[in-house]
Amino acid sequence: MDIYSPDILAEQQNLIYLLDNSNNQSEIIKSSEQKLSLLGLTSEQVSQIVRTKKPINPLPVFSPYSGHIHDIGISNGISPTLMSSTMNTNSTEVTKQTEIESLPVSQTSALSIKEGMYVQTGQPVFAVYNISQVWAILNIFQKDAAFVNLGDQVTIASETSPDEPVKANINYIEPVTGLSNSAIKARVYLTNTQNHTFPIGTLVSAEISSREVKGVWVSRTAVVNQGKMQVVFVKVGNHFNATEILSGLETDSLVQVISGLNGNDQIAENGQFMVDSESFIKTIENAK
Repeated sequence: MDIYSPDILAEQQNLIYLLDNSNNQSEIIKSSEQKLSLLGLTSEQVSQIVRTKKPINPLPVFSPYSGHIHDIGISNGISPTLMSSTMNTNSTEVTKQTEIESLPVSQTSALSIKEGMYVQTGQPVFAVYNISQVWAILNIFQKDAAFVNLGDQVTIASETSPDEPVKANINYIEPVTGLSNSAIKARVYLTNTQNHTFPIGTLVSAEISSREVKGVWVSRTAVVNQGKMQVVFVKVGNHFNATEILSGLETDSLVQVISGLNGNDQIAENGQFMVDSESFIKTIENAK
């Protein structure tokens, strides 16, 4: 963007005056050039002033970063948080940090900085996110969270390149979940390259290769949930006995049995077929 600053313009004119009248006193000229650099001019801009002996007005301001621009909110040319921080100079650094952490994530919001607005020295006007490395946020259902660990390999496919999956690892798992959320969030750090780029806001799908969990696993349809207990029907001779089990992890189709079954027990594949709606299930333990 281009800005007009009386202070920077005066310092440029001061450098031009020294170039014409200082009799090549290099230390004085160097000091003036350094001051312009501290005011934000690039080395190319300072060299242009020395070469042409003309001030640059208005002055183009270049961001040293490349990335994705987000608005941070400005009211009448002055950031609201900065207006409140002027009451207490000791809170300026805290205010700036809070402002950075509270940046909106909306991609569609227009920048509130407009042509002709006044800005103060040191006032942030927008945020630039470097997108050379981005995060993929994975939503993991709480019932599946026990299967996921840091470092697990993930295969991620984006909606922009569904046929070019990328392999990565889970780098961070949030220790808590929101009160209104039913999912645990995990982060995967991805690097944007010339061959594959993940635009901000891209929807991704992920397949996580979790650790193996050994044990006795049965079909979910074989387990009848009685609220306080879970029951499977074990074949004994020519009939089935209702047996209480203690379950562990669950997947979409399987249930881990911690106790109550042996690996060689035969059970009914669909336990609901063994019970009618009016029956009360009696296990061997309850019968005793």
